[in-house]
Amino acid sequence: MRRMLLAGVLLPGLIFAFAPASYLSRGLAFTPWGFALPSGEMLREALRSCQFVRYSGREYTLCPQRLGYRDFPKHLANALIASEDRAFFAHHGIDKRAILHAALTNLGRSLRERRVVTRRGGSTITQQFARTLFLDERAGFGRKLEEVALAPRIEAALSKRQILAGYMNIVPHARGMNGFDAAARHFFGVPVGSVDLAEAALLVGMLPAPNDRDPVRRPEPAYEAAVRVLERMQDQGMIGGADLKRAESLLRSRILGRKLKRGRTARRHEETRPYRDLAVAEAKQNGASLDDDYRLISHMDPGLQDRIVNATRRIAGRYQAAGVFIRPTGEVLGIAGSRDYVESSLNRAFQSTQPIGSTGKLFVLVAAHENALDPKRQFSDRPLRDGGWPAEPNRQCRHDMTLAQAFAESCNRPFAWAAVELENKLTRVVNRFELKPPDAPVLVPLGGIEASPLMLARSYAAVANDGGLPPVRALVAALGRAGNILHTPSTDAQRVMSSEAAAAVLRTLRAPVHHGTARHAASRRAVVYGKTGTTTGNQDALFVGMTKDFVGAFWVGADNNRSMRGVVGSGAPAKAFARVTDAYYATKPKGAGGGDRPSGSIGSWRWSLGILQNREHRYYALAGFAALMIATFWLQYRRSGMGWLVRSKFGMQPLALTVVVLWRALRKLRFMGWRSKPRPLLPPPPRPLPRGPRPLPQGPRHR
Repeated sequence: MRRMLLAGVLLPGLIFAFAPASYLSRGLAFTPWGFALPSGEMLREALRSCQFVRYSGREYTLCPQRLGYRDFPKHLANALIASEDRAFFAHHGIDKRAILHAALTNLGRSLRERRVVTRRGGSTITQQFARTLFLDERAGFGRKLEEVALAPRIEAALSKRQILAGYMNIVPHARGMNGFDAAARHFFGVPVGSVDLAEAALLVGMLPAPNDRDPVRRPEPAYEAAVRVLERMQDQGMIGGADLKRAESLLRSRILGRKLKRGRTARRHEETRPYRDLAVAEAKQNGASLDDDYRLISHMDPGLQDRIVNATRRIAGRYQAAGVFIRPTGEVLGIAGSRDYVESSLNRAFQSTQPIGSTGKLFVLVAAHENALDPKRQFSDRPLRDGGWPAEPNRQCRHDMTLAQAFAESCNRPFAWAAVELENKLTRVVNRFELKPPDAPVLVPLGGIEASPLMLARSYAAVANDGGLPPVRALVAALGRAGNILHTPSTDAQRVMSSEAAAAVLRTLRAPVHHGTARHAASRRAVVYGKTGTTTGNQDALFVGMTKDFVGAFWVGADNNRSMRGVVGSGAPAKAFARVTDAYYATKPKGAGGGDRPSGSIGSWRWSLGILQNREHRYYALAGFAALMIATFWLQYRRSGMGWLVRSKFGMQPLALTVVVLWRALRKLRFMGWRSKPRPLLPPPPRPLPRGPRPLPQGPRHR
């Protein structure tokens, strides 16, 4: 019996305590159990990425970087360190003294109970972080070795504060919750940043068996555990005696008095199932078997995912909607497939296709540049056939214009004439983007292409990716139960246009947002590029836009293809993109806005000020400068009379400064394209039509 206890309890503890961490981290956890542990770039990606986990029938999401260290109160971090790992800032992921102490404690209990007991493991916070993020929930010596192998790697990749914040974001808590923020909202009705000392002690005291110390179902054990945490904090000098008494009294009245909840902040219902479905579909499409437990390490941005879901629900109304945002290099940041994923689990963002309306004009621009069509050439505004087909969406299209001008106002006829001239060359461009072209090339700019919002966003991402069509991927990797890699996606982009063409098209994409049909997509915090699209009878409304960090698409439509009165691409979809963009950059550090050109694009051109992106903003600027000039004159007149202009040279300074500022502002506004009305264009001589009858298909009206 003693030999069994020595081999099963004390010997493992001695190995943990005295074996070099470098030896353990070099492969001891690999061979005996066959568990493949992440390292290198895979480890770094996993530490900053959200995971979708299925273990023993339970599905949950882990996002270690949802909240930063400063988003958690200091007393919560201190309570966690005092209770779980008092030497956290002193060790390098493994506390040998704690492991040896745990081994001796387990040995004593095993001798008393005459059986092998391994209740205490001596795990550091780093080891617990590694266990939750990478390992399964089995207990035993094998998992402990895997923790020891991972802990030094995590310490080398992250700072102590990042590790602490990551663990507080994903720590397993009561009632199937993960993270202190979800627990604080559930039990106290406040976000985790607002918890006080007593509540922090309770949240930490519930670990490592939170369901056994649930303050609602089992108040006595919960109260005792919270008090123990407070006593440990006092022993380590983190709080004083008065703080302990005050927090203990508060715990007694609130836990035993059944008065836990003090706020109305509800627990977040985070709709991540649309992204999970995309990740699972990608893994299965690439041959990964997900019948057993798995971990899907994803590219999901949790904050952006929430905003996309909320924006999609808002713009849908009584119809359906979908939205998707990807990086220019193809990583999916967030996706929403319907207005309510409980009501309808069809993910319309990637599982169904819709006509893309005037967003298909992108392919005509690419083909025109490749075939060296003169960018200054003006195309006719005459209809291609009797009956006024194709129709025009607004009065701005009633004169001949260049393709760039027609793109800004979403004019159809100039693009239709260009498509007739390009013919099969346009069809080859559409095929290059891995989309199905219509039978007649003239329908390409008029909505003849059908694609999902995800594939449409991918096509526009090629413009921001220096002409390379990126592979769409939601996953960093798919891992099996034993940590084995089931799937890693390809990152190779397929070139679909030259770098020069991508730069030229990107400049053209600025016009619709700057002064065209997509003015509602303008953001106050980023420079936006994009295009609207509305199909026959307003059956589909789309907007696809981009900043330097992402490309996004919103779609609104009806499943039965009925008309949506008053719903157009320049309306709700464009406004939704602007709201999501503003919210995204509002959370970024100062100076990290979206004013630079998209990643991967090349070409030299000047960029407009982000705050002056539409006519309303320009009028505000003019009014502000005029008010400044009037106020300056008035103050000087009240102070010195009109004689200040002659008597004092210093009196000229405010006036001169105002004039100079106003003059420079007007020059800036003129550079940005400010005009009271579009400059009239002289029509070119009429171009002869192609000889012979050319049947033109009957097409719808598009914007």
